[in-house]
Amino acid sequence: MFSSESQYVDLYVCITAWVGSLTMALIFFLGPVAGKFIEKFGCRIVAVFGGILNGLGLLLSSFVPSLPLMFLSFSLMCGLGTSFVYTSSFLIVPRYFKKHRSLALGILSSGLPCAVLTMSTLGTYLLDEFHWRVVLQIISGTSLIPCLLTLTFDLNVDDLLENAEENNGGAKNGFFSALKNTRYVVLLVTAMISYVVSNIPLIHVVS
Repeated sequence: MFSSESQYVDLYVCITAWVGSLTMALIFFLGPVAGKFIEKFGCRIVAVFGGILNGLGLLLSSFVPSLPLMFLSFSLMCGLGTSFVYTSSFLIVPRYFKKHRSLALGILSSGLPCAVLTMSTLGTYLLDEFHWRVVLQIISGTSLIPCLLTLTFDLNVDDLLENAEENNGGAKNGFFSALKNTRYVVLLVTAMISYVVSNIPLIHVVS
């Protein structure tokens, strides 16, 4: 099937890379799914459940016997869990601020890249000290921290979010109705293209 052992190694590395790549993609791709859950259960419940799901996905990934199962435990579960926390935060935090809303959103937006920077450094150190399965178990414990933090979400603010959605039509509009808005589609496509153009070259430069 492969002309050389190096081709087999390259393919395995490529498939392994897809596990983490799909996780990052699903964080944003599953945003509409997270939004539907938030409409039904509220930001705090969805965010707490997302933190638990993320931690459980990491914990299960430390026990999987084969790589294909990682797509279920790591890619899907961690991606969906992080999407729940990420989307809930971006919906509820602006409700706390009127005067400094832009600053609050800017600080919130910096959370994900800061996490990537710090956790990648921490992960590298832990991998030098422990087996990768143990590292996943350690990180699964730290991923439960958002569960405690999102418990501080004010239910009154959550109610304001629900009332605003009802006044704007709520679930009647939906994600697919938003695609009928030309400005929204242009913004969506532009954001997708800019993300790919700005990040993919950096990956190849490092490699």
